[in-house]
Amino acid sequence: MGESYRELLDRLARVEPDINLQNKILAIIQLEQKRQVRLKAWGFSAGATTALGAMVASGIYLYKVAIQSGFHEYLSLAFSGDGAVYVYWKELLLSLVESAPLLGIIALLTALTFFIWSGANAITNTRRSTLIATA
Repeated sequence: MGESYRELLDRLARVEPDINLQNKILAIIQLEQKRQVRLKAWGFSAGATTALGAMVASGIYLYKVAIQSGFHEYLSLAFSGDGAVYVYWKELLLSLVESAPLLGIIALLTALTFFIWSGANAITNTRRSTLIATA
């Protein structure tokens, strides 16, 4: 402990690092990157699976609400080909908008959007994982 600051610096300057130190550090960094990418891929895959389940649930809900509100009846009337539909198209359109199950539509579209987003990110991170593994 009686060394001066200058002697300590001189002694540190003579220390030689391991020849493979850089390769070892880069290998550890690559393993950590691979682990993070795999973790993201699994997370986004779980999110996509959850969103798929939410799509099924919201689709069932949308179907039930459309039956209860009479939306499907107005919709089938619009495609019936009856001449009265063309005369009263404004009233039919207003009835369709009024009876539309908006909450079910919003839930289904939200789940679909999250499914597409999660699926795309899962695919991207899976590709990154395979690219890192081959590099």
